[in-house]
Amino acid sequence: MGHDERLSDFELARLSIAKVGFRVSSELRRGFDRAVETSAKTLHVRRVGVWILSGEPEPHEELTCVRGYDLESGDFFSGAALKMSEMPAYAACVRARRVLSADDALVDPRTQELTERYLRPLGIRSMMDAPIYRAGHVVGIVCHEHVGEPRVWTERERDFAVSVADMLGAMVEQAQRIEAEERLSRTSRIEALGQLAAGVAHDFNNVLLGVSLEAEQLARGAGDPDAVRLSSAEIVRHADRGTRLVRQLLNFARSAPSQVAGTPRCDAVWVLQEMQALLKTLLTGPWDVTVDVAPGELLVALDRTELEQIVMNLVANARDAMPAGGKVALSLAPHTNGRDVELTVADTGSGIAEAARSRIFDPFFTTKPPDSGSGLGLSIVFRIVERAQGEIAVESTEGVGTTFHIRLPRFLPV
Repeated sequence: MGHDERLSDFELARLSIAKVGFRVSSELRRGFDRAVETSAKTLHVRRVGVWILSGEPEPHEELTCVRGYDLESGDFFSGAALKMSEMPAYAACVRARRVLSADDALVDPRTQELTERYLRPLGIRSMMDAPIYRAGHVVGIVCHEHVGEPRVWTERERDFAVSVADMLGAMVEQAQRIEAEERLSRTSRIEALGQLAAGVAHDFNNVLLGVSLEAEQLARGAGDPDAVRLSSAEIVRHADRGTRLVRQLLNFARSAPSQVAGTPRCDAVWVLQEMQALLKTLLTGPWDVTVDVAPGELLVALDRTELEQIVMNLVANARDAMPAGGKVALSLAPHTNGRDVELTVADTGSGIAEAARSRIFDPFFTTKPPDSGSGLGLSIVFRIVERAQGEIAVESTEGVGTTFHIRLPRFLPV
């Protein structure tokens, strides 16, 4: 195979690995699979594995194979583990070099200590290992293991191994960032659910009070068929209301957005109409909420649960800004540019101080008293809008109120 053709193979392999993308942290394994299989086939090496360090303080770290590929069998594997303390020469080398290439690993002083516990049982003769870095620290290693006679690794092969390790480092960083966002989302959702539960409890007290009063009426009018019929109908009506409350709570508490193939989408008009009773429950008390939606259907490139989370967080935030009561107004309409849908949430609360406006979307930033909020709500809203390639803006005047403007891309079927 010629020089240009081999170089082309390397570039195609890098491109194949670089194209792996994922929306949730659990999909990181798909990136690992692509990397180890592509590397094994490109380098014609029997085994390629991604090994991750346990993160314990040196020298007590453990190196675990989280995903590997065997070129001969075509199978993926995982689970092997090695203690870094039992291979100090190897550990020192991978921390000090961009790549460790041992043409004969059985006699190379940097890898010889692996002979009996790992190399010989698997028939491995040559190794080429490149450390995976994140934030300047080694977090893992991509290992290329040649079975058979000693193999001389070329400079191009070493460069390829380093580039794959760098891409794996970027994947790990992306997965950790997504995982952190997922944790923030779950925490914010639990907080909103707790706020909603308080409103639901108030409504359930009203339901139970209605059932109790009608039951008393039923007992007093046991001999009057008309009174029995009326009281029975009222009890059924109150029970239906309780059933609807339970259904609303369960719908809100359901799991995170489903990861389905293709672009997520939902009818924002329908979602807001379905949420009206839920919002009134959340704002039970001295608050008034209005929802104004455009007629027809407005599809947005967003999962229904994500849109519900945006609305619930903004409405809960508005409520907290008006402890003595006030008004919250939601509106939904096509944007004038024809490409977006605009959601507006306005309140008549205390407003946001100018000094705080630049930080309101920062995770854990809050102007509320201790134990009154986690500071995650607006951060989650911002992340959801950002992922949807939308925009969010805020207008606020202290003592007058705050308005959030959210633009979401319309989903326009081809």
